[in-house]
Amino acid sequence: MTTHTCRCGATFTADPAGRLRHQMLHGHRPTTPALRDIWAEALKAEKDGAA
Repeated sequence: MTTHTCRCGATFTADPAGRLRHQMLHGHRPTTPALRDIWAEALKAEKDGAA
């Protein structure tokens, strides 16, 4: 999977969910229904993977 490096130096997956997860670390919030759906799916996937 492709990764992206932020100006802060952190690396994250370059898919929409990975980008959103990293933006949340900087205090950004999803602003559109589509982004909120991606964010919700990413959180669900993390919970399912951690269980």
